[in-house]
Amino acid sequence: MKINTSSSKEFGEKASSVIIECAEARIAESGKFDLAICGGRMPIPIFNSLKDKYKNDDDLDWSKFNIFWIDDRFVPHDHNDSNYKLFIDHFAQDVKDVNCFPIPYSDDIENCAASYEKIIFEKVDIDANNMPCFDLVLIGVGDDGHIASLFPNSKELQYKGDKRVLTVLDPPFPHKRITFSLDVLNAAKERIIGLKGSRKIEIFNEINSKINNNYPMRFLFDKNSKDYLILCLD
Repeated sequence: MKINTSSSKEFGEKASSVIIECAEARIAESGKFDLAICGGRMPIPIFNSLKDKYKNDDDLDWSKFNIFWIDDRFVPHDHNDSNYKLFIDHFAQDVKDVNCFPIPYSDDIENCAASYEKIIFEKVDIDANNMPCFDLVLIGVGDDGHIASLFPNSKELQYKGDKRVLTVLDPPFPHKRITFSLDVLNAAKERIIGLKGSRKIEIFNEINSKINNNYPMRFLFDKNSKDYLILCLD
């Protein structure tokens, strides 16, 4: 489903409404809601709208929310470049009920990735192919078309092994990273793909027009997930 919005506020409201609708259905069905989110600036209006819904909706049991990260920079949790810190600052410091499972940080990035994968396998539904299936994944897109920390032409984007959580030791941006594999992103039951800004929409239009490109975003499509593409020029 493609949803056009005209402002950051409307973008946040539309995305948060999808999250709440999915949460209500999953909690009623299974007693929990497993949500994996991206970082960057794109989700901030979504977090703001979710906070408003938290304050005004007494019926939803937010303690059933299990929140994970599709990727993060390998920095301490209180570092200004941490996706986890961004979520705490813009949402979780005001919403104490949700259960957060940030990507671990220590002096060993490989151990942290393996530990995170273990946590996911303990908490999230696993399908017949041994793949975690999140109820909903929130995915942003970079100006180079990257998703999570899967960058154009990277070995992590092309990874076909058994690991579900990967280390990115030589990214094109500062800091090493830990990221979900493409297969995990594609196994989600539902996904919000947020396209905020003209460059992100241009990338989507190129992919949709079958123009030859190497954008990682193109590997999200033609999968079994129920997708909400939410677009905003702002």
